[in-house]
Order: sequence, then C-alpha cells, then structure tokens
Amino acid sequence: MWGNPPWVRIPLPPLDQAAHREPLDPFVVAWTTLQGGVLSQTHEYLWSLPLDELWLLARPRAAALVRHALGDALPREPVDDRDDVSHVLRLANVIFNVLNVAEGGDDSAALERLAHRGIGTIRLSPVLTAHPTETKRRTILHTLQRIAQAPAHVDPADLRLLWFTEELRRRHLDVADEVSTGVFYLTTSLFDAIPRVYRRLCRALGVEADAVGTPIRFGSWIGGDRDGNPSVTAEVTKAAVVAYATAALEAFRSRLDALKRRLTHSAHLAGVSSALLESLRRDEEDFVHLAPYVRSHYVDEPYRQKIYYLLARIENERRRLHDEAGALDLQPLRGQDLEVALRLIRDSLAAHGDESLAAGPMQDLLWQAATFGVHLVSLDIRQEATVHHQAIVELFGDDPRLEGYETASPSERLPMLLACLENPPRSRTPHTPLVADLVALFDTVATVVAELGAEAIGSYVISMTHHPSDVLAVLLLARALGVPDLDITPLFETIPDLRASGEVVARLLALPAYREHLARRGWRQEVMLGYSDSTKDGGMAASAFALYRAQERLVELGDEHGVAVELFHGRGGTVGRGGGPLSQVARAHPRAALRGTIRVTEQGETISYRYTTSDRASATLLSALGAFAGSQAPAPPQRAVEVARVIAEASENAYRALTQRAGFADYFESVTPFPELTQLRIGSRPARRHQADQGLATIRAIPWVFAWAQARHTLPAWFGIGTGLRAAREACGDGALDAARDSWPFIAAMLENVQIALAKADMRLARGYLSLASDPVEAASIFAVIEEEFERTVDETLRASRQRSLLAWSPTLAASLALRNRVLAELNPLQVELLAAWRSRHDLADLTLVLRSINAIAAVQKNSG
Repeated sequence: MWGNPPWVRIPLPPLDQAAHREPLDPFVVAWTTLQGGVLSQTHEYLWSLPLDELWLLARPRAAALVRHALGDALPREPVDDRDDVSHVLRLANVIFNVLNVAEGGDDSAALERLAHRGIGTIRLSPVLTAHPTETKRRTILHTLQRIAQAPAHVDPADLRLLWFTEELRRRHLDVADEVSTGVFYLTTSLFDAIPRVYRRLCRALGVEADAVGTPIRFGSWIGGDRDGNPSVTAEVTKAAVVAYATAALEAFRSRLDALKRRLTHSAHLAGVSSALLESLRRDEEDFVHLAPYVRSHYVDEPYRQKIYYLLARIENERRRLHDEAGALDLQPLRGQDLEVALRLIRDSLAAHGDESLAAGPMQDLLWQAATFGVHLVSLDIRQEATVHHQAIVELFGDDPRLEGYETASPSERLPMLLACLENPPRSRTPHTPLVADLVALFDTVATVVAELGAEAIGSYVISMTHHPSDVLAVLLLARALGVPDLDITPLFETIPDLRASGEVVARLLALPAYREHLARRGWRQEVMLGYSDSTKDGGMAASAFALYRAQERLVELGDEHGVAVELFHGRGGTVGRGGGPLSQVARAHPRAALRGTIRVTEQGETISYRYTTSDRASATLLSALGAFAGSQAPAPPQRAVEVARVIAEASENAYRALTQRAGFADYFESVTPFPELTQLRIGSRPARRHQADQGLATIRAIPWVFAWAQARHTLPAWFGIGTGLRAAREACGDGALDAARDSWPFIAAMLENVQIALAKADMRLARGYLSLASDPVEAASIFAVIEEEFERTVDETLRASRQRSLLAWSPTLAASLALRNRVLAELNPLQVELLAAWRSRHDLADLTLVLRSINAIAAVQKNSG
C-alpha cells in the first residue's frame, strides 16, 4: 500500500546554537522530534512531501534555519492517493495542534493597571458552554495539555500518541461527554489556577490574602442549555449537576487527604484555637460512630482530626448525591461550610507558630473552596421564549385569568400574567413531552437548590426575548412550580432585539410586581447580550454598535430605577462571532458597563486555548481582571458616535443586501463545507435552531462562521465594513474618522478586528470553491460582489487605520497568519477536490477525507472561524 515514494527526503538542517540564542522554538522541537524517528519508521516518505517547506515555514525561526537549504526548488507533484492525502492532512493537524498549545502569554500590562487601581467592585464570571467549536477529541486535548505544560521539552511518546490517535469522532457527542470535558478543565487547570491568580493579585496590590477576596466565579451552560437541543432534558440537567458536585467533592477529598499528611501538629507541642476544639466537639456529635477511631488513631492531633471529619462529611455528601445507602441524616454540606472549617484550621495554625503552612496550602484550599464550593460551577438554564408561553397554555389554560392567552399578542398577554403572579394558578398535567420536561426541570432546580444551595443554579436565560411578557411568563412558571426566587435573564440576540432591549427592560423595571421580585433578589437584574447571532444577523460593525448602545442604555436604566443591571456577554471565540481578546473587548465597552459582575461565555476552542494549563488559565484570568477592572475609557465624543453610527448603518445595509439576495442561501451551502460540518460530531447540539426550517435564519452562528472560514471567505467578520467606512468618510470626512479612531477605543478595536478577519481571508483561494457551486453563473455573480467588497474593505480599513499593510500594529500576528496562510494555500485546494469527490460519488471514504481536511484547516487557522 505504501509503495516507494518518488521524492527525496529533505532533512532539517541542524540548529546553529550560536546564531539562535532564543529559547528553542516549540515548532522546531515538535518537528525535529517527529523527524527523529517517532513517525519516520513507518511513514518515512511523509517527510519528503512537497508540504515539507510549508510546515517548516510555519514559524519564523524555523524558516531562517531551512530557507537557505530548500530555496524554492521543491517538487510539486500532486498528492492523489487516499492514504497519502489522509496522512498529509493528519500531519498538518498534529503539527499545528502542537504549535497552537505552545503559544500564549500573560498580559502583564493589564495586571500593572490593576495594581494601580485595584479590583474595586469587579466580579468576573467566565461561563463555559458546549457550543460546538472544538474539533479536537477530549483524548487529544488531554495529550495536548501535557505538551503545553512543557512545550520546549516535548515527550516523543506524546507526539507518537497524537499520531496514532484517531482525531475524528466515531460517534456523536452526548451531553454527558460535554459535561466531562467541562469538569476536566474545571478540576485541573482552573482549580489550580485560582490560588495562583490570587497570589499574583496579593503581590500586585500589596495586600493580605483576605483583602483580595474571591472576585472570580465560574458558570456553565453544559447540561443546562436546552435551547434547540432536545438532548438536554431535566434528567440530563440533574445528572450534570451531580457530575459537577461529585467532581468538586473529589477534588477537595484528594487535596484534603494530601494535606492531612502534613498537619501532624501535636497539641502538646503546638497550640490550637478554642474555636477549632469546639468545632471538633460538634463533629464528634455528628459522627458518633467515628469518634473513637479518630481519637485513637490521631491522638492529640487536632488538625488531622478536623481533616478526617471534613473527609467524612465529603463522603457523606457524595453518598447523598448518589442516593447510596449509609448516608447520615446531616445538614447538606455547602461551600461555606468548607470555608468555615478551613478558615478555622488556617487561623489556628497562623496564631500558633505555623504561618507558612497557613499562608501556603491552607490558604490555597480556602480560596478554592470559596470559588468552587461543593457545586463546582453555577449551572445556567437556557430555553427559548416560545416554550414558556406554550407551557402556560398547557398547564394553566383553564384559568379564566388566562382566557385567550394562546392567540393573544405579547402586549395582551402582559396584564394576564400580572393578574396571575400574586396567586399563581394550579398546574394541569402537561400533554406534550416538551412541557412535561419543563415541569420536571423546575422540580430538578428546586431539588438542587435545596441540596446544594442557591449558588449551584445560576441564571435562567430566555433566548429570543422580545417583550416583557417573555420574562413574566418564566416568573409565573417559577412561582407556580416551586422556584420563586430564580434569577431570570432576558437574552437579546438579533440586532433589532438589541435595539429594542432598552425599551423592554425599561417596561420590566417599571412593573411593581417585577420590582417585588427584584427586591428579593437584592435589586439585581442580569441582561444577556448575544454577540454571535447579532453578528450573523447584520454583520460585525452593526452588531458591535448595537451592543455598545444597548449596554449604555441598560446601565442608565438600572441607575434610573435603582437596580444594578449586570451584563452577561454571550461572545463567541472569534471575530466572526463577536469575539477577540478580552482586553480588547474591555476597551470597547462603555465605561459604566464595567462594574459589578462581568459574565462572559467561553466556548469550545477558546476553552482549550485559554485554559489548557494552570499557567495559561491564570494568565487568562489575570488579563481579564486587569482589562475589566483597569479600563478607564472616557465617554466618546458625540462626533465619534456619529461616525460609528454611519459605519454601522451603511455596513448593515450592504450585509443584508448580500445575505438576503436570492440564491445566496444556495451559494453558502454549496461553496462552503457547511453540509459536511454537520457530520463532524463535535457537539450534541444541532446545527440548526429549528430542524424543520432549512432557511439561513435557522442556521446557528457557529456553523455559519465555521463554514465561511473553511472556504476562506471569513465573510461575517468583515463584509459591509468597507462600504460603511467609505460612507463615514464621505459623510463626516477623513479627519472625523481619524479623530474617532484616536479618541474612542471602540473604533480602534473595530479596525483591529476587521484587519484580523481580512488577513484570514483569501479571495484567490475562496474563488476555488466556486467550482462546487450548484448554480455556477449565480455563484460567480455573488462572488463578484464579495470580492469587490473585500477589496473595498481592505482599502478603506488601511486608510482609516493610517497603515500601509494589514496588521501593521502587530507584526508578530501578521507574520504568524502569513505563514499559516502558506500552509492553507496547499490545504484549501485539496479540500475543494475532496468535497467535489464526496459530493459526486457519496463514498464514505471521501467523506472521511473531507472531515480530516476540516480538522486540518481549523488547526492551521488556530480556530474554527
């Protein structure tokens, strides 16, 4: 099968240590390790493929080492054997996955700003989601995590493992798989990052541990996000909560068990506080059957006795969670119980001569207990607004106060709901599985709150919120079904909804019945803003401007009504989904919005990139704290706001003219690998919000952006902005555009983001995908519009940025993307050939190669769009 390749292997020149005094480049390490026998024993010919030069040129120092040896005289024979193609694609995947985890850094500048200003009232809450953007299997993520721990000393065994591990999933992910992945990051890198973060804060701010507090909490949608995902049922949500809590208990059990071996202090030789001794007496009352053993095995060792009882409480709680026999009838163990016990030990140690142990591992564990509790993470629930109205009809439809509810308008429903809030109607038996599951969900939430505490459940997020009645419907259901104090979060996703969000929230905050609910919730109202869907809806500039104005108005409304409006940012990982660096996002926020709790979604590939190791995770969290707490952006000049308004309006018009054009949906589905993406099995959630509707509107933002990135259009992140910039220049003048960029970080951030998107696009390679079009004539016409706008956007962006080339503000990023693009110049045409073969023959072997090409391109691009 392998045969004898016609190419001559080109060895990597040896490193000249004198000429390269920098740390060894991770890419060179990985490449030379692979070449040094890890793979070449069986696939020696791979190293002589024409792609050699491109792999090597993926890093500047590697390029310097080989350019003189290789020149441009490499063979360019086509690769047409399926095995050859498969191994080329897998090689790209392995090499660039290794390279990607080796990159990353710490934003020390953000931390310096934080040191000068303090963290104030900022609370940061990253929220992990299972949004399907991570193409790598969990087993591969585990291997990459080990590599990321020491990228300059790659273990050949790990590279061998990557090579021999199948990167394509052979079955669809279920929610339990996604929960396991979330637990993996939470209990490894994130759990250990928390003490590092707070120690850095202590040093930066010059304060003691207790003065720092614990401004970081973690949330999750994994197991609670049921919007358009029938796999997430009430039983699944319950199982997710149990999995999170079990993982938290195990994390504390293992650490306490290790700590017990260090707390061997004798009461005769080291003092102990009276508060700790009193707590031991209470422990003996709770665990009467254990007390004789504890006293006889840990004679005069009060700290070890206390740890032993803590371990007993943890085991008892685990049994309760799993309904196992033998659980004692004690009060449920809560996070604050752990905190109290650990603080007793820490303070007693510090007061009686062992400050180092108190300030070291005891303090670390105390920070972890305060951050994760016994629930590990606060699980949000998300459901679409129409489901709640359906539930009200099914459950309460015979109540005269709700007569005509099913056909009533949102405004007509509002007084009906208000009339029912004080005395909620009794629920009937639901007659559809959807509503039956919703009833079971509220029962599950009530049980979780009783067992693990209110902090185990986060927000109840209502997607596609359009009217105050959408929020009151959930409040009525919550009261009727036994969860009256639920935090309810409206989510505004489309650009029209973002523009209307102020009016909706204003009406909501003015309702006396809803204000009573807010009073019980500490006068807090969370509002979620959708970045991905709004970008898909109207393009990047229109989305960014609508988000900015919505935040301004929502915070103003909170001040007017005496309510702390806290913003939940539903950001994607990439520019095309409203993402980008957290520090850049903070600069572009209204200043008033950077207070209170900042919640931000972390999706798929961004989780693995930002939180692969505890070092990477702590750097990410510190950078985010520094960016949000340290941001002091002044209010923008009105002239700058007008410039942004013109850009947003003109770009949205151009974007909608394209995406609503007849034939555009067919263009998207035929010239991109969207249909094939749905077979990657990278998530439990369907690619469409409503499976029966095959229009563009039902396609979720993630596969939308992913498919455009694969076909090198990256269209959602830049299309229309050239038209918008030109309109602003013509309407306001170059001087106004320059002044807006210099005076308002929002404009500067937008120009930086669009440059990243443009640098990742390639119209020459995108044109190659036109051969896949079902209507070649129409496809050529549509592409002509895209190409013209691309050129306009490049020209206008450079002009507005006062730059001669894209990414001139970041030469490192420019070089990285340029060199990655050289690899993609080989992979994209190969993907086109593979797509054509699969679509013409429908041979599953061809589909496998297509899916490998998607993984390879995503790895080289470093993201899924």
